[in-house]
Amino acid sequence: MKIQHLVYLFVITVSTAAAQVPPASDALYKDTGGDRYYTVDEEILQLKNELRALKEEVLMYKAEVNMPKIRNEIREMVTVPDLAHQIILKNGTIVLGTILEENLYEIKVQTLIGIITLQREQIKKIEPIKKQVPMLEFDGPVREMTYTDKKVFLGKVTNNGNQRADFVRVVFRLYDEVANLISADSSFVLGNDMKYPGGIYSSSSLLPGNSGNFQCSVPTLDKKVSYYTSEIKYSNIE
Repeated sequence: MKIQHLVYLFVITVSTAAAQVPPASDALYKDTGGDRYYTVDEEILQLKNELRALKEEVLMYKAEVNMPKIRNEIREMVTVPDLAHQIILKNGTIVLGTILEENLYEIKVQTLIGIITLQREQIKKIEPIKKQVPMLEFDGPVREMTYTDKKVFLGKVTNNGNQRADFVRVVFRLYDEVANLISADSSFVLGNDMKYPGGIYSSSSLLPGNSGNFQCSVPTLDKKVSYYTSEIKYSNIE
């Protein structure tokens, strides 16, 4: 009889404890003190984005440090003139340089090998040279999500220029109603994979015409946000 009573008591105790455990679906949410809840998936995604951003910052530092110092020394020793014009001659030759002087009969052009004189009758066409630069722009509207303790910005950046941009990242700054900075944070875009000197790989480069998505989280620090500003930054790694 004593054994039977002990078994009944054990079953009742286990049933009571199980009734106090919240359902599995409730365990997927975390109360933040407001009307908004974070799912476990959102938290994991946020952690992944933060880890990727930290990794890209380390890679950017390594890539810049590993650049051969001889390049800067050569640039300091040799002055390379800016090439502003592309001159196409009637025989098919293309001359790259900057026009220094011109008249009705000839033009003087500064080229990489020195100053040359071209006769007007030799020239078929003169065109300006487009500089090789990235042109990064937000592609469409930036989606803004408001939580109890932060704002999350999602969107896309496109390189509309004619040169690759490396380690592309977006910066968001939050301000109050009297233009005081509340907080700021940045995030790298998920763009093209690139290998840099020293065997460094990154996924935050943007080739001309390509786009990359981003997600940037900025804490509100328990303050009322009146507006925000955004900025796109990048590096040039040769």
